[in-house]
Amino acid sequence: MLVKKAWRHFLDFLELVGLRRESSGDYGRRLKLLKLRYYQFRDLLTANNELLEIIAEFEERLLSDARMGMQYVRSRALSALTSTHRMVDSLNALSQGRYPAVTRAFEKIQLRISASLTLGETPGDRVWVLPISELSRQSAPLVGNKMAVLGELRNRLAMPVPDAVAITTHAHRRFLEAAGGADVFAPPGPGGPSGELEAFSRRAREVILGTAVPEELAAAITAAYRGLSRGTLPPPRVSVRSSALKEDSEISFAGQYATVLNVEAPGLLDAYKTVLASIYEPQAVEYRRSMGIDESDVAVAAGCVVMVDALCSGVAFSRHPVDPGSDRVLIHAGWGLGPSIVAGKVDPDVYLVDRGGGRAPVTCSPARKPVRIVGLAGQGVAEEPVPADMQDRPCLETDEARALAEMCVRLEEHFGEAQDVEWAMDRDHRICLLQSRPLTRVHEEAETRDVFPADARLLLEGGTPAVPGAGSGPVFLAESVESLDRLPQGGVLVAAKSSPKYVRAMKRASAIVTD
Repeated sequence: MLVKKAWRHFLDFLELVGLRRESSGDYGRRLKLLKLRYYQFRDLLTANNELLEIIAEFEERLLSDARMGMQYVRSRALSALTSTHRMVDSLNALSQGRYPAVTRAFEKIQLRISASLTLGETPGDRVWVLPISELSRQSAPLVGNKMAVLGELRNRLAMPVPDAVAITTHAHRRFLEAAGGADVFAPPGPGGPSGELEAFSRRAREVILGTAVPEELAAAITAAYRGLSRGTLPPPRVSVRSSALKEDSEISFAGQYATVLNVEAPGLLDAYKTVLASIYEPQAVEYRRSMGIDESDVAVAAGCVVMVDALCSGVAFSRHPVDPGSDRVLIHAGWGLGPSIVAGKVDPDVYLVDRGGGRAPVTCSPARKPVRIVGLAGQGVAEEPVPADMQDRPCLETDEARALAEMCVRLEEHFGEAQDVEWAMDRDHRICLLQSRPLTRVHEEAETRDVFPADARLLLEGGTPAVPGAGSGPVFLAESVESLDRLPQGGVLVAAKSSPKYVRAMKRASAIVTD
């Protein structure tokens, strides 16, 4: 009887973590899935232990009558919230989203604790800027996910990450106070008159760009930038990037907020305001609505990351987004700075690297790369032709592709889920990691349906799928962002290149095809 009961509990556990299904006996596939679930479970336990240590630390101080300043209380409470968030995320990853109520309960608790922590807060309690040397995943409530993860990579994993500072969410709140308060930036509700959201967006961005950065905040940002230069000449140029609280987490925000590249000291504050203003772009507001994010929860930090003098750059995925069962790392690479690849300006070199490590087999499919994006001598970036002898040459040597793939696998093992990694290689052939976030929805099996009419005629085949599946409907050619409002329900959106602005039409589109 006890054996049967134990066996039933074991089968229930396998079903919970997605390893017991009626279909297929693909042992290799199930073993890979078991490894992924193991890392997710390990992360849940690690986060739980971190939370218990924080609780024990609080109890010890209370019992000893030790003094606790509000700065200490806020710091440890934010760390506790971060650990709890990781536990909730890991639980839902293990159970394939079976417990959304736990997420909602955590968000309510988070709001209550955050509200309590701001009571009696004075400007002297706020931290405006933090160096990357002080950041880890526990820093996310203060510096956002993007910068917290970069700190984790650099400080806990000793991986190659450029020097950087983070402008905190406290700074964002202080700037909004100077710009007129949160009420000025409350967008209209959904379903309003045509053009209402665009009018709000334009006003909000004008207010932000026309507001001076408060003196104490400007001084802190400028001092932190000088710390990055450490007296070197010329001073470093930086990229100024958004790092929102839920950005680069289970909600990606990919491409929704601005990044300003190749910024020098005189342009630093304006670049920061550009990032803050991008929060209110129409597509960003629409994306938050689609993700169920309340505008009162929007808190944005920003990273000032020293620019890599990139020979080449690109993105890498610790598992193939379309074929995760292949057990290979997928790498895209192009000459110059990353936007040439991310924005779809050129076709990238494509590398597939076996995850076994060592002398793992590498398959390279080089592409013609006629242009690249480079930093200008003054400030900003520009597109330029690639020298003829480099256009068809692969960006990465075989060993360089292997080294990058090993980094990606290590990141997946550390975070317990597949990773989407942004990288660059400098002119001395040193690889730097610029970003790591959960890979959006690794499909174990592509969902396909018989959606095509019986008399359908093949017009075009091939291409690279971003998300597997099938769809059909009337073709709609997107000539501009404004034309998206005319996309019919169930239409197939066709455009010259991909854009984050298409998020406003995704709910109506049955498929999206770009050149």
